[in-house]
Amino acid sequence: MSERVNAEMVKRFIPDFIERTFYTSGPQKMVDAIVSLSREVGIPEKRIKQEYFPVMINLRAKFTKRSRTYK
Repeated sequence: MSERVNAEMVKRFIPDFIERTFYTSGPQKMVDAIVSLSREVGIPEKRIKQEYFPVMINLRAKFTKRSRTYK
């Protein structure tokens, strides 16, 4: 799968989703999207757990050169 999680996926792959607790951790936009989706499919607020962590961007970091991959 290469798409974002959506309500249809939750219902298809987690048949008992309404009884589960949803945990999400990551950058704020990602966590907010999963929390929103959880609410959309009817997960009770007490079963939605979230934690944010910052995305660090170093604007002074040097780029590395592409290297050859060996098997």
